[in-house]
Amino acid sequence: MAAILLLVALAITRITLGALLYFFAAITLMVIYAVLRKHYEYYLIKWAPVIVIGMELLLLSLGIGHAGHLVGSISSLIVALLVMGDERPKQALINRLGLSSARDRSRVRSLFFTYGQVDKIEKLELGTSYLTLKDDSIFFTIRIKTNERVLMKIDTADIEETYMRQMTSKNPVHYPSTRDLFLPARKLRTIGRPFLRDYFLVIRTREDDWTFFEEPSVLIDLHEEIERIRGLPPPNS
Repeated sequence: MAAILLLVALAITRITLGALLYFFAAITLMVIYAVLRKHYEYYLIKWAPVIVIGMELLLLSLGIGHAGHLVGSISSLIVALLVMGDERPKQALINRLGLSSARDRSRVRSLFFTYGQVDKIEKLELGTSYLTLKDDSIFFTIRIKTNERVLMKIDTADIEETYMRQMTSKNPVHYPSTRDLFLPARKLRTIGRPFLRDYFLVIRTREDDWTFFEEPSVLIDLHEEIERIRGLPPPNS
């Protein structure tokens, strides 16, 4: 419902506002749209880019507005496409598991993944993985050498141990660039720190160690959920 209201508001501002005000209104509405994306059904996310560009073409053909409005609509289209690209692999995962709702998709976590133990961060090769829990099992996707995503499964009954691991690495010196004059530095939070602390969640089974990397809060939530499914107390209790 929120997605529909935001798209309707976008259409109203397109009709009623001048090009400059419409641009700022469109950016504001689409940022809200992006922030709330996990609550939308996927068909709305999939159709949003079509609705945005279709609305603009229809209004221009009717003589409503002028070419200046294209800037706001193109910006809105870019945001809609980015949201769709971000949510598509999550939706693909839950579809393979026989799920489909926005609530199921919101439980999918985007993580970085590698096999085995991590010894040196500098030599670490991480791939993007999408992970969710269902029926006492952990399902996640990994990209293989053929660039195809395959679905992996870990039964919680096969898990011998899960634990968080911290590693420290040197932080390279950040040299200001022309880009920094216009856009925030990519690693703003780490500028000026000589060392970085990275956290990993390791899931150990009889066959292998599975290591996931993300922000500590994301890993802690996942760790607690896995331990809860296994019938164990929270890790920090």
